[in-house]
Parts: sequence; structure tokens; C-alpha cells
Amino acid sequence: MSESPTDKIEKLLRAGKPDDAMRVASEFVSKASNPKEAGIEVARSAAKVYRDLISPPVHLFAELAPMQIKGEGGVLIGKALDRLFRITDEWRKRLWDVHTERLMREIREWTRGRHFESAAANIARLMALADDSAKPRRAQLIGSVLATIINHQREALELTKLLSRKPGDYFLTPDLINQLEEARQQRFRDVGGMNVDNLEREWSTTLVSACVEVQEALPGKDQTGEPEELALRNTGDIFRSLLRIPIEEEQPDLFLDATMILTDFIPKEETSTGKLARIEARSYNNLGITAKKVVLLTFQDIGTNKFFTKIYSKWAKDYKHTDAIRQIVEVMGAFRTPDFHDFLHDLRGDRKTSSKLSQELSGALGSMGGEEAAEELLNELRRILTKRRIETVDLKECERIIASLGSMVKSPRTTPEERHRILDFLRTHVPEDLTQLAGAAALKVFTFKPQEQNEAQRHFAVRSLVRLIWAPDSSTSHHKGQENRGSELGHRQEPAEALIKIGPHDIKGLTAAVDPLTMRYGAAYIAIAEVLSQVGDKSFVSLLERMLNNAALHDENSQSTYHQEYYWDTATQERKPVTKGKIIPPLIHAIGTIGGSEGRRTLMRYKDLIAAGKAPALNADGARYMDQFLSVEDGGSDGERSQSSSSEVNMTADPAEIDNYIKTLKKGFLLSSKSTRRMKKVEALSKLSQLAPIEALDIVLDQLTDKDPMVVSAAISCAAEFGGSDKKKTMRDLAINSTIDRVASKDPAMRDGASKVLKEMGPLRKEVKEKLIAFAKHVERREVKEALAHVLKAGVAGSITGEFDSHGNPISDTASTTQSGSMGSSKGSGAITGGAMSSVDKLELKRQYMQARKDWIQGGKKGDPPSPPPGID
Repeated sequence: MSESPTDKIEKLLRAGKPDDAMRVASEFVSKASNPKEAGIEVARSAAKVYRDLISPPVHLFAELAPMQIKGEGGVLIGKALDRLFRITDEWRKRLWDVHTERLMREIREWTRGRHFESAAANIARLMALADDSAKPRRAQLIGSVLATIINHQREALELTKLLSRKPGDYFLTPDLINQLEEARQQRFRDVGGMNVDNLEREWSTTLVSACVEVQEALPGKDQTGEPEELALRNTGDIFRSLLRIPIEEEQPDLFLDATMILTDFIPKEETSTGKLARIEARSYNNLGITAKKVVLLTFQDIGTNKFFTKIYSKWAKDYKHTDAIRQIVEVMGAFRTPDFHDFLHDLRGDRKTSSKLSQELSGALGSMGGEEAAEELLNELRRILTKRRIETVDLKECERIIASLGSMVKSPRTTPEERHRILDFLRTHVPEDLTQLAGAAALKVFTFKPQEQNEAQRHFAVRSLVRLIWAPDSSTSHHKGQENRGSELGHRQEPAEALIKIGPHDIKGLTAAVDPLTMRYGAAYIAIAEVLSQVGDKSFVSLLERMLNNAALHDENSQSTYHQEYYWDTATQERKPVTKGKIIPPLIHAIGTIGGSEGRRTLMRYKDLIAAGKAPALNADGARYMDQFLSVEDGGSDGERSQSSSSEVNMTADPAEIDNYIKTLKKGFLLSSKSTRRMKKVEALSKLSQLAPIEALDIVLDQLTDKDPMVVSAAISCAAEFGGSDKKKTMRDLAINSTIDRVASKDPAMRDGASKVLKEMGPLRKEVKEKLIAFAKHVERREVKEALAHVLKAGVAGSITGEFDSHGNPISDTASTTQSGSMGSSKGSGAITGGAMSSVDKLELKRQYMQARKDWIQGGKKGDPPSPPPGID
């Protein structure tokens, strides 16, 4: 296949033959039917070479184009390339300013540390770069810089004496040295009362300004979509300009200044101390999702340029033993190219640099990827783990290497075979008794595509994560929740989320890992209950029952103070102890959520234990969960069969699908736009309204307080579907009762939303109306009564006259006849009015009866035994 003219032009320019390229371009444009389009194609070929940092041939080519290519085609070529030249020229001045500022900053630092030869070398470079007319001004500037080292003027004077011995070696004259010294003395008198912090910041303002300008050229922080071609091109032109200038001007020292700017756009995890002091903050941390993608893709694209990587590697060798090597290694990692592997390998083998650069080297190799980089990291990990004694510093290094291997495993450039090799190495070499290290491996590496891992690899990850959940909390009373916890689960939050991701692919392994730890009472019960309820296999019920019974029997009074665990209460911003009241409700909720006949029997057995005094009484949350899940029973007179789990209520609903919708409603959408959040939530509510799974009811009702009115509207419609007349009686009762309970909320938004749901359900339906009136009899708060009255008045005009007064108080126990039928009359104290009793009412009456019988027995069985209430066997 013959080579196209544009390919020939590109090839000739890369070979440094602009005249030959121009002859091909001239012939191509003159013969083209559309010279304008032909000119654009030629410009693109030349721009491609220029973006690969090959400048001189393209500059000459652009100068020749308007002269040798007549017409519009030649003009277009010159204009198109001139845009790239202007960008480079703009950054040329900024980069030189950053370079000058760095040299001045280093002069101050080296003089303060008495490194006079290094400081003098910087002065020599500054003076060499200035022409004769600018040298006096440059000398005065250097003197002013030395004056700002307020507490080290003796050292500044020693530096001046060093310069005066051989002025010619530093491109100075005696007269220039005198001007330098006079400027130092004058400036020192002027800065005597200035703020020292301001003086220190003064010598990094140009660098900060350059980083801000790059940041402003990137997509805005609110953009979250995929990067557009224009954004990628503009960012690439800026980054390439910074790297082109040192090559174009044959000033390799400028690479360091370009590296300093680029480092500010490389991700780096901040330490907790750094976050508080703001000493590690980088521009990258302030970018939006789209901008971050643009930056990372630009770095990766530049890394494919062999011409540049060869020059950069050669330049970096001179900085191996300087403070700048840390930033150089970070930038090499960002380019994600194996071209730097040999350089990084040499650094790791150098004892002077390997120890202080371990984190940066591991991160760079992890970002780089490839078999060589993987082998380098695995060999280093093997070396540490085979030591006879592993110190704390060794474990920290292992965690850094594992984090880098995690980046490598997640890279799209890593083959499945290489990924499998890394996973298998970690499984066989990381000791599981090193709980934190094994847990780090599971979190950083094994959470990626667990469905593609083999059984042994998943078993390792699950075991490690379960052990990490049961690991003791090392925090103290001085820790603050918002500083080291993302939720009440504390350090268990991350492994719990990882288990929820891996668990569905390894039910057997999860059961085997949790089984031996079920009798180890502690806050881990809360996290593991969350995990098992989310994974949702019915085989977990026996594990949860064991933990529930163990928690019930645990004697908190005999527990040592040193074994007391705490959690951070985000509502009160306080550190509180973990007690049975905090542990038992999540276990009950998990058993009820998993459901099934065995889950129901487990909850009934536990309720019997409470009644027999063998288990502590439930708090409000525990009682609510117990009633919620035990209320799902036979439909009574309607002849509906018993239902004991959400999957049995709706046989056509996919549990995984329902779980995804529930997770969507729980999700925070922190980094998503309002429209995306609204769309996702409304879609989930729409689907749940069709499926009406019982486990989603509370979550749907919680959406009534959402700040987005469209989400609230969708939640009202969805919640009303749960209590629709076409649903089973058990579902209707639960939905109506739960909604009425929300009317009593102290949150006006929740009260208003729940009222609207009841209006949607139909307040004149017999079952809805009866429950509303019965509930209103026991309400004391005026605003709740008024809300209930308002719901009933939303029915047919005049149909509920006389049942409530103007304040919402019920006037009589007998309801008037309405379109829905007649209400039953009161049968005395404690009786349930009208119709069949709900499952919650039955359970309450049964509880009262059992308590009365217990009191009768403990009182010596005096008098007649209490009679069971009507309708209770």
C-alpha cells in the first residue's frame, strides 16, 4: 500500500527535513480539488509532529508554507500551527519566571543551611542568564533575596564574601557585588517588621500562579461526564508546552520547573496531618471528575512519546541524589510507560534512594504496569515477607507495595493472566495471621472483578476481610468521628463494603469464615449483620441466631473497661459505648431482611426468650424491627397464604434487582449532578412501585423528606402503591401502619409527605379510615391530630362529619356510615375497634396476656388466672 502525502510529510518532519516536507505539501495542495481541506490535513500532520515535542522542523515548515503554497491552503497551515506556537510562547515566559523563582528560593534555603557553594552556583546561573544591561538589576534582586533570611544575615554575609573572592567565576564584577551587598542591607532594614510567614510564601507565588492557571484551563469542578476532545487537546497542548520548552531551548534545567508544575496535577493520598495543616494539598484534589480524567489521560498520552521519554530519562539521572527525585518519580509514574522501568529499577537498587523513595517508587511501578514492573514489586514483597523478623516499617512498606499492585490489577493494560498471577502470589505469600496486611490485600486487590477470580482466591479474600471486621478497634477517646470514620461502623466500614461486593460470589466461603467467630461478642456483630443482610442467603440465619443468642446472654457488667468498644454518633457528635442495645437490633433486622420460614421461626424463638425473661427487653429499634418482620403472616379472613419473606411476597421480582434499587435510594450521590441524582432516584422509585417488595417500604418512606420535590412526589406515589387495595392484606396493613406512624414524626416534611401518601391510598377506604381513627385516639400532639383530620377531610365532603372536632380530636368511638361501610363500636378498654385485628395488634394483645400470666404465677397464683383476650389462641 502506497504512503499517503500527509504520512510522507509527517515522516520527513520527524527526520528533520522541512524543505522536503514542504515540496510534498505544495504538490499535494496544488493538485487537490479542495485546497482548503488539503491545507487542513497538512496542518494536522505537522501539528502531530509538533505535539510529539519535535519543534525546529515544524517552525521552519510553518514559515515556508505561506510563501511556497499559494492560496488559502498555505495561509491555513500557517494559522493552524501559529496557535500551537503562541501557547508555547505564553508558557515559555511563565516557565522562566518559575525557574528564576526556584533558583531564588534555593539560594535562601542553602544559605540558611550554610551550603554556600550550592547557593553560589545558583547565583552564577542567574547572572549568566542575564544580559549585560540586566546584570545590575539581577544583582540587586539577589541581594534583596538574601535580606529576607531575617535570622541568618551572618550566613548571607559569608556568602557575599565567598562571591567577592572570585567574582568572575559567578559572572559578577566587584561593582556588581557592591550593588548586591547594598541592596541586601537596604532590604534588610525594610523587612525588619514584616510577617515572616508572608516572606516565606513570597518565594513560591509564581509557581502557585502557574498551577492555578493550568487548573483554570481544565473543565469545571461541576462537570462529571466523559472528557470532550477539545478539553483533551487544550490540556495536552499546555502540558506539552511545558515539556517542549526545555528541549527547544536546550535548557534541561527547565525540566525540573516543568516537573514541579505537573506534579501538582498528580493524585497523592494525603495524610491526616497533612489535611489538617494543608501542607500536602494539590491542585488535583480540587478538580472535578471530568478534569481528573482529562489530566490522567493527557499524562498517559504523553507517555507514549518515545522521543520525550528518552530525553527525560537521560536528564533525570543527574537528579538521582537530590530532593527533586521524589517529584520526578511521581511524574514518571503518571506517564504510565514502561520506558522508565530501567531508571526506576536502578533507583530501587540504590541504597541512598530506595528507602526514602519507597512509596513513590512502588506507586510509579504500580501505575506503569507491565510484567517487568509487576515482577519488581512481587520480588520486593517476597524479600520482605521472607525475613526472619518483620518490623512495623516492613509492614508499612508491604502495604504500599500491595496498594501499587492494586492499581496494576485494575489497569485495563493488565492481562487476565498477569492479574491472576498477582492474585495467586498474594494468596500464597501474605500470611493470614497478619490480619491488617491480609486485609489490605483483600481491600486493595481482591475487590476488583471477584467474579473472575477462582475459588481459592475468593476464599482468601473473604477470610481476610472477616478477620479484619473482628479485629479490635485501636482508636481512643481522643479520636474524632469526622476525622477517622465514615460511618458508625468505624474501621469496619470499608471491609464490610468489600465483603458485600465479594460475598455473593462466595456464599460457602463467607459462611465458613464467619462460623468460628460467631461466639466472639463485640461491635463486629453490627458490621457482619449488615454484610449478611445485604448478601441475603438464607443459610446465614443460623449464624445470625447464634450471634443474637450470644449477645442476649452476654454480661456487660462483667466486661473489662479495656474491652469496651465505642462508636461515633454522627447525630450527637459524641463517642458512645457499644452496648447490647446497639448490637441486637441490627441482628434482628438482618434475620428479618433475609426472611424465609427459618428467619421467622428464629425471631419467634427470640421473642419467646424475651417473654420468659431469658433475654433482655428490646429497645425501640429492636421492637420496631421485630414487629415489622413478624407482622408478615397469614391474611386471616381474606384467605391469603402465609408470607415470610420479600422474595415470597413477590415471586416475579429479582432480589438482586430490588437490592440495586434500594441501594440507589440510599446512595449519597456526592459527586453527581442534581439531575443525575433525581433521574436515578425517580427511576428506582418507579420500579419499586411496580414490584412493591416489603423490604423496600421503609426506604421508600424515608424519601419523603428528600430536598428534591420530584423525588418526594415519586416517593408518595410509590408508597401509596404498597398500600393499594390490590396488594395482599399483610402488605396493606404494614404499609398503612408504617405510613400512619410517619404522620407522628416531629419532622414537618415527613409528616406532610406521609399525609399525602394516605390521601393517595384513599382515606375513606375502610381499613385506612379505621386505622386513622384508632391512631388518633391515642395522639396528644395537636399538629398530629390536625394532620390526621386533614387527611380524612380530603375524602368526600360531609362523609366524616362528627368524627373529629376542629383540632382533630375524635368525638366518638362510633364512625358514621360512609361509602366504605360502617365502623364497629368500641368494646371497652384496650379493645381493638372495628374489623379484623392486624398482626401487630394480635402480637401486642398476646404480649400483654403473657405478661399478666407471668405476674399471676410470680404472685403465687392467687385468684383466677388471667383469661386470654378474644381472638388470641
